[in-house]
Amino acid sequence: EGARARVFMQGRSGWLQVDGYAGFDQLFNAPGSQLVEVGCLAHCRRKYKEALDGGDVRAAVVLQVIAKLYRIEDEATEANLNPEARLALRLEKSRPLVYEIGAWIAKIHPQAPPKSPLGQAVGYTLNQWRQLNRFLEDGRLELDNTGAERALRAVALGRKNFLFAGSDEGARTAAVYYSVFGTCALLGLDEAAG
Repeated sequence: EGARARVFMQGRSGWLQVDGYAGFDQLFNAPGSQLVEVGCLAHCRRKYKEALDGGDVRAAVVLQVIAKLYRIEDEATEANLNPEARLALRLEKSRPLVYEIGAWIAKIHPQAPPKSPLGQAVGYTLNQWRQLNRFLEDGRLELDNTGAERALRAVALGRKNFLFAGSDEGARTAAVYYSVFGTCALLGLDEAAG
């Protein structure tokens, strides 16, 4: 229900990138909240991929446009653009693609039953529209939060495989090790070198 996230984020302010999980809504809607929700395009994309895999070829339209958005991000990264230049590139090249998705959704929405995979993808996109477009407001924002999710994958696998190392203390110890090794990896350090 997002209770732990609310405790952790209490008193914080700024951008926070999350998926469309309803349990996070209170982070942003609570009285006095200073957090600004940023959506995850990868979660949005996944819903269209599921619709396409389910046989609805209309979902390919949005998938192709999303692929173009990611190519623009790759272009910005390869050019080593600073946040201001990245935002300028996004406004020039990405914003028209976002409008293209919006126009397509306006056209297809009445034709997609809400319970169908395509209807669910369209519904998710409509519910998250503003959040998904936040990357057009600040060049520091990512299109998705898959980097954070990749970093947490080891924790999720460990949780399944080790059952918290047998105790709460084992879980705390594992969290410390994950933090240290993850920080070393992000900084390009060889944690084995000591």
